[in-house]
Amino acid sequence: MSHASTKAILTVSALLLAACASAVSVNSDWSPSADFSAFETFAWLPPAQDDGAGPASDPIMDERIRMSIESELVDRGMQKVSEGADLMVGYQITTRTNVSYRTTGTTWGRAGWGGWGGGVTTMRTTPVYSQAGTLLIRFYETHDKSLVWHGSGQTDMRHISDTRERQQRIDELVRRTLREFPPPQ
Repeated sequence: MSHASTKAILTVSALLLAACASAVSVNSDWSPSADFSAFETFAWLPPAQDDGAGPASDPIMDERIRMSIESELVDRGMQKVSEGADLMVGYQITTRTNVSYRTTGTTWGRAGWGGWGGGVTTMRTTPVYSQAGTLLIRFYETHDKSLVWHGSGQTDMRHISDTRERQQRIDELVRRTLREFPPPQ
């Protein structure tokens, strides 16, 4: 195999691994009676009224998530206001540790006459941990406080030390979670 072929295979493998690591699973639902074309403005739910859709426990992460959500909504033609908003928005973050197990075996010894002989096989099972994070975004109609849209996105939340990569992961999670907001009419 040529050096160029090996390099191409390694590059594609790295891209596939990166895509798998940042995969986002999303779900959303909305009220069929809500007129989403009438919603032009939004504001954040006050912390005491956010019904569990509160900020992240980390103030820096809270700021990152809010900025990302605001940016997506503005890109979709909505305007953030401090009073008289059509929609109130809140979010919640949950994390869960997933455990899977990997078993590997090693055989030592020799095959004897006719394939029969002595040998020792050792099996080792090790736990593999991953951190899954879920972002839940909710929109409430201001005049009657009814839930009109909610979406959730889940992704791998392994430790990312690079600030730009962390922001990119948040932006991707928010963008994909809000993929169907406003919903198709």
